[in-house]
Amino acid sequence: MIPKKLNFVWVGDESNCPDIVIDTWKVNHPGWEIIIWRNNEFHFHDWKLKDLMKEMWDSDQLCGVADLMRWEILAKYGGYTVDADLISLATLPDWLSDCSFFASYENETVRKGLISNGIVGCEIGSKDAKRIMNFLLSKKHIAYKYNFMHWKYKKNKAWEVTGPKLLTKLISFSETATILPSHFFCRYIIPVNITQALILFMHISYGGVQKMAMSP
Repeated sequence: MIPKKLNFVWVGDESNCPDIVIDTWKVNHPGWEIIIWRNNEFHFHDWKLKDLMKEMWDSDQLCGVADLMRWEILAKYGGYTVDADLISLATLPDWLSDCSFFASYENETVRKGLISNGIVGCEIGSKDAKRIMNFLLSKKHIAYKYNFMHWKYKKNKAWEVTGPKLLTKLISFSETATILPSHFFCRYIIPVNITQALILFMHISYGGVQKMAMSP
């Protein structure tokens, strides 16, 4: 059973933290525990992945820092981790809590096979969360890799080494993970003038692009 605990990570400039957006989750999930992991938690929490987090911070990839915090939170405490820029429009369905581990695809057409880490949930002691954590613990470095062709270090992209590509690599063939279709609540690009009737769980708008997440 996944604990009814919503975890949000926001590191860096705290003046830009979308607290109003996070409040929508509080409204739609009364009785759930809401935790916001900020700079203070990054600096003073006893993280096993702290060295990798510092590398991502120093490489100016705060999204990678947030990813690493997300995976360690899930592995240790279970619950749900949600991108802080997702607006909640409805209560998440109760049956999600029965999953051992869940995530959803990004987009089966545009990003075929890629699993999103925008919202992920797992029970305490999840084998899948531990698999991700153990893989990361095996890495001495993660922010850079050496390019032998040019004899210099090259910055890794966070989405590849800590985000969706990593998640896809480690979870795609899991027998205990539930991977939901992209149109359920994953970030899914939809025309603004859409006329189809939808039940929405979340909505996100940034960079001039309207994005929605829905259930069928």
